[in-house]
Amino acid sequence: MVLSVPSYYTETERKALLDACKVADIGVTRLFNETSAVALSYGIFRKRDLSKDAKNVIFVDLGHSKLSTFCASFTNEKTVVLAEAHARNVGCRNIDWDILTHFSKKFESATGCNPMKNEKAKLRMLDAIEKMRKMLSANTDGSINIECLMEDEDMFYSLKRDELESLCQPMLEVIKKTFIELKTIL
Repeated sequence: MVLSVPSYYTETERKALLDACKVADIGVTRLFNETSAVALSYGIFRKRDLSKDAKNVIFVDLGHSKLSTFCASFTNEKTVVLAEAHARNVGCRNIDWDILTHFSKKFESATGCNPMKNEKAKLRMLDAIEKMRKMLSANTDGSINIECLMEDEDMFYSLKRDELESLCQPMLEVIKKTFIELKTIL
């Protein structure tokens, strides 16, 4: 098989992945940068939309624990990755943590219970927060409802998208810096 890996992986990380595949008895023919894999896929599935004139497209991948951005140029004959910028340790988990901190403070002030000191409560909150965050990507408001979070106390809060953006402002600044870095490279 061919495995795609983040393009920022070092030789050591790539070798560790190949060693892990060898231990798992998985035959790896080649490692392929994920930026190249995404660009190739885009070029194949959008071939009818491409011409001899170059079309530049920016791709953004904000995952659980990383942010990758890159720009690729497409013609009907050629695909080239022009620039890449990454934030290795920035992802949706950071957004979830900001929301967790916000709601934990509210819950503690209302009930006297601190969910940040209880792993089970924290995990239940993170699970509900992830669902609410996804709901907020398509709606202007969302809610979190957890029965018996701690000491028979229920948690119910709502959050509007603009409040979410305000809570995540430091994270949004890191994302903005990544885009600026990509623009600088271009």
